[in-house]
Amino acid sequence: MPGAKYTWGGGTNTGSSGQPSGGSNTAAGASGGNISALDILNLSNSDDPEAIADLFATVTVQDADAGTQTVSFPASAIGLPTGGTATLTISGSGYNYSGTATADANGNVTFEIPLIASGSSITVSLSVKAADGTLLYSGSREQVVRGDSVQISVALTRQFWTLPASFRAVASPAGILYNPATADSVTSTISVEGLDGAPAGVSYVWTDEAGSQLGTGATLTRTASEVTGGIAPADEITKTYTVTVSYTDAAGEAKTASASASVTVGLAVTLPAFTIDIEMDADGYSAALSDLTTDPDNPLYALTDLTKEFTFTAVPDTSGLPAGETFPWGTREFPAGTKFQWKITGEGDAYEPALSAEDDTDIEATVDLFGLTGGSSGTLGTTPATANTITIECTATHDYAIEDVDATAASANVFYIFIPEGFVLVEGNGSTVGHLFVCDHEVTQGEYEAYCGYGRQTLVAAASTEPYVPTDADGKGTDYPAYNVSWYDALVYCNLRSMAENLTPCYKIGGSTDPAAWSDIETGSGGKPCGPSTWDWDAVTMNTSADGYRLPTEAEWEYAAKGGPANDSYTYSGSNDIDAVAWYSSNSGDGGGSTNRKSHPVKTKEPNSAGIYDMSGNVFEWCWDASSSNRVYRGGGWNSDAEYCAVSYRGSYSPVSRNFTLGFRLVRKAD
Repeated sequence: MPGAKYTWGGGTNTGSSGQPSGGSNTAAGASGGNISALDILNLSNSDDPEAIADLFATVTVQDADAGTQTVSFPASAIGLPTGGTATLTISGSGYNYSGTATADANGNVTFEIPLIASGSSITVSLSVKAADGTLLYSGSREQVVRGDSVQISVALTRQFWTLPASFRAVASPAGILYNPATADSVTSTISVEGLDGAPAGVSYVWTDEAGSQLGTGATLTRTASEVTGGIAPADEITKTYTVTVSYTDAAGEAKTASASASVTVGLAVTLPAFTIDIEMDADGYSAALSDLTTDPDNPLYALTDLTKEFTFTAVPDTSGLPAGETFPWGTREFPAGTKFQWKITGEGDAYEPALSAEDDTDIEATVDLFGLTGGSSGTLGTTPATANTITIECTATHDYAIEDVDATAASANVFYIFIPEGFVLVEGNGSTVGHLFVCDHEVTQGEYEAYCGYGRQTLVAAASTEPYVPTDADGKGTDYPAYNVSWYDALVYCNLRSMAENLTPCYKIGGSTDPAAWSDIETGSGGKPCGPSTWDWDAVTMNTSADGYRLPTEAEWEYAAKGGPANDSYTYSGSNDIDAVAWYSSNSGDGGGSTNRKSHPVKTKEPNSAGIYDMSGNVFEWCWDASSSNRVYRGGGWNSDAEYCAVSYRGSYSPVSRNFTLGFRLVRKAD
């Protein structure tokens, strides 16, 4: 290039002639260039000590014919007073310039520099000093000058101390106790933070709300008596204290800054010692936790579900207090403002259930007993001798307590699980399947006939001539699985057995859970139901919160078939070897072959990892779920090929139909 024009400034070309806007100095021989520099950020108005990282001086190179360029910038942009100096150095590619200029009365600094050829590799440096020689800012940057318009930015680093934005006053502690015996010694200290690296000569003055001077150091200490004026507070008393910091900035100007902090004083309280009582929701049981292991009426000794709701209460112990309540020696109740932190843990401190209002004397907790044993890795006791432990801890605190008070109530052998005979406990997965008691076998003919007959019969065993009665050809005996049972038959059985065992039935039709009231739905027969063939019971509802017997959902059935939490990946329930776990078409006949096939007594093959038998083979099992107008069955039967016995297989059938390979299995809620 024959010549170039240089502008030191913000690098924004907004002038009416296409030139940068800004200062008033023009390069010799150039066509009216306007020059400015370091006017991006006025540091004298910045409280941020890191703001200097955002300050850039910019050189713009454009075509020009001048041999030299006058570069000028307002020194006041960086707080440089009159008499301060700036040194500009540009070097590289045979180019070398260094010049120092002094700020004039208008706060401007001007340099005359040679032109820079395009393609030059240069280093641009700038340093700024106060009139007394104190280095204020410095920075440099390397760049190759290319093209007709290039900008070079130099980041300037602050080299002097200024009041940081983090400057503040802090009281520690912010709340203190007023106890007549110690009011002159209990203190709060207010200190200044954020002045690290401050130069010598910074001074402090502390004042109160009335403006009275209290001290001149970097900290101020106030006793409880000084805050309250020696008067025991009926309520909290808060006083605010202000520190004024004085210092001299880089320009030699005197500066001040202020910050305030508050101290609150409250009347000291003595928290009473306390014990913990427990109350169980539906059982109406209430006792001190320490009595749980000895009280024969404790319902935790034979739980048949795994989730219980408890209410725990902190009860003040007043046995050691004097007859009158005299401060500060004791109190008979928890004073207002007392907070309680509760913690409930089980075996090995593995589980902490969610609690209701933790600040209250009474809290509620829904406790999952599987969690109290440590989750899936724990074990639930099934007899009093193997019962588990529950621990309840509570800490009472108060902002003005002389000391916190703790209570821990731990009892061994607090609970064990009563598992119904013939069932296994399957831990839920926390989302789609809850805790379940799953019958470890398919409902047998003996169990079914205790409550129901077959086909269109009354609530007694069927006559031998009834076509739906089990036969020797299909497998007959009290330990054989029940079959020829429709989906509706299974609902009747579930509710009848639940009622007989004082459990809440799960199924409701026409507003009733009693199958005897369902007979008006039947058509073509006046008899009581236990399997009519022409029902229209599509309106049946299932109460999953009831503790009675019911059919599993498909999700529950498959979860149990895979061993529950074990989530086995076997093709069949319990094994990839179908002969080990299932009676099916190739082994249910004579001598383990396929001739004269029939069902077999339950639990005569190997169980799955959850201890459940025959979830593959023997008889198909009804599930609750619908598939169009049908109901779903799972598991395969004694007359099925292997593919139908896979855990993944599902089929559906009319809910009024009966089949010699179709039975059912029971479940009960356990949470």
